[in-house]
Amino acid sequence: MREIDTVCRTPPGQAAVSLRGQSGMLYGFTAFPLSEAPCGPAIYIFARPVADLHCRITPNWSLLGIGETAGMRDRIDARYARIVQGHMLGATHILIHFCYRDASRRRLIVDELAGRLNPN
Repeated sequence: MREIDTVCRTPPGQAAVSLRGQSGMLYGFTAFPLSEAPCGPAIYIFARPVADLHCRITPNWSLLGIGETAGMRDRIDARYARIVQGHMLGATHILIHFCYRDASRRRLIVDELAGRLNPN
């Protein structure tokens, strides 16, 4: 994990995050700095590190917003709008779950996660 922490500049030990949806299914996310989201269809969560580990459902992360996209770097204007949205929510990072399924399946996963995690 140390190598990916350095490469992605995420908080130590937090490059990989597992989140459980309403059904109990686990989804793996990788943390990236907000401005360095990778390519590909994905479910994304705007997040920022937190100091108080006892008040969050996800240790070390405050979840601020969730969405899905056909490509994190699909168009320059869409990517820029997503980064601005994240900054407006107070995010410093974006948690990515790569999902090569169709858009309707990605939306179902977003709904399942949002129902359990209640992003701010």
